[in-house]
Amino acid sequence: MKNVLIYYNNDNLLYLIEKLKDIYKFKYYSILKKGDRAISNCYHDVNIYDDINVFEKDDFDCAFVISESPFVNEMYYELYKFNIKIVYTLNAEYLPILEDNNEICNIITKFNLTDKPLIGYIETHVYNQCNLNCKGCTHFSNIDSSNAISLESFEKNLSILSRLYNVNTLRLMGGEPFLNSDLGKYILIAKKYFPNTNIDIATNGLLLTSMPQELIKIIRENNIAIKVSLYIPINKIMNRLEDFFNRNKIKHIYGNGCKQVDDNVLIRKFHKCLTLEKNFDAKYNSRNCFARECWFLKGSLLAKCVTPLQIEIINEKYNVNFEVTNNDFIDISKIKQSSWNEIEKMLSPNDFCKYCVPMEEEYDWEIKNKNQKLEDYIVCRR
Repeated sequence: MKNVLIYYNNDNLLYLIEKLKDIYKFKYYSILKKGDRAISNCYHDVNIYDDINVFEKDDFDCAFVISESPFVNEMYYELYKFNIKIVYTLNAEYLPILEDNNEICNIITKFNLTDKPLIGYIETHVYNQCNLNCKGCTHFSNIDSSNAISLESFEKNLSILSRLYNVNTLRLMGGEPFLNSDLGKYILIAKKYFPNTNIDIATNGLLLTSMPQELIKIIRENNIAIKVSLYIPINKIMNRLEDFFNRNKIKHIYGNGCKQVDDNVLIRKFHKCLTLEKNFDAKYNSRNCFARECWFLKGSLLAKCVTPLQIEIINEKYNVNFEVTNNDFIDISKIKQSSWNEIEKMLSPNDFCKYCVPMEEEYDWEIKNKNQKLEDYIVCRR
C-alpha cells in the first residue's frame, strides 16, 4: 500500500492507526475526520483534515474507515464520490470481543466500492414483541400485537438486499429476538446471504441463560456477537451472564460496545422527539438526529430510521394519522440494478423528519406493561 487515507469518527480510535500500520505495513498516510467526536488537528505530526476535498482524487490506493457504528454510511458515500475503490472497515464496537489487540485484523473487512454500494449498518426485526416493555419504546414493541417475522419473508428480502448491496454490519433485533423459537434459522439465513458481514443480535439479556444448546452452537459456529442493552434489571444478572458467555465461548458486548459494566453505564433515561406536527426542519433533523444512520429494513422497505416503518402501530392504536410518503423509504424489491443514488437518497432529508423536534425530551426509564398512552411516545407541545 503506497498511500492510504485513514477516515475516522472518534478521537479515542486514533491509537488504532499504529496497529493498522503494523498489520498492513503502509508508510504514507493521510488522516480525515468526521463528526463531533473527532476534534483533533494532529496525530504524530500528521495533520488531520475535516474536508476530503483538500486532497486530490486518485491520491490514494485505498482507505481505512475506523468507526463507531452506525455512523458510517455518509463516510462510505464520500469515499465513493472521491473515486476511492478499496475500503477496509474496522467497526470499533467489536473491539471488546477481541482477546488481545493483535486480533484486530479479525474485525476488518475489505470492500470494493465499485462492486456494489456499501451500507455500513442495517437493523431488522426477527420478532416484534418484547418481554421487558420499556415505556416509550422507539420500536413500539410494547404495543405491537404481531409476533415473529415470517421466515419466508425474511429470507426473500435478505436475498434481495444481498444482491443489491454489501453490508458491513447487520443487527438482528426486535422486540426481543430470543422470544423467537426459530432464531437459529434466521441466523443461518442471514449468514447465508451475508457471509462476510458482521452479524450481531441486540437483546435485553433476560432470556440468554435459558438458550437451548442448539442455538448456542449456531451462534458460536457462525461467529455471531450478542449485544446486551444495559437496562437496570440486567445489572442483577451480570455475573450469571458473564459466566454463561464465557462457558459457551460466545462473543458479547454491552451497551455502546463497552467491555466492563458498572452502574454508570446502565440505561436510566429514555428520550422522545416525535410530535403530531409535521412542520419542523427536515434538513436540520436529518443531519443531527441520533438515529439518522440506524437504517431499518422492514419487509422490502428500507428507511433511514425505524419510525416511519413502524408508525402504523401508533396510528392504529391511538387513531392518529402520521403520514408516510414514498420519500421516506426505498422499496428494494423494485430496484433492478442498485446504484449509489439510493444511498444518496437515504442520506438526504425525508418527509417524515418533519415530525421530530430538534431537541429530544428526556424522561426516566421504566417498565410499563399496561396503560400505555400516546404521550409516552410523542412530545406534547403547547
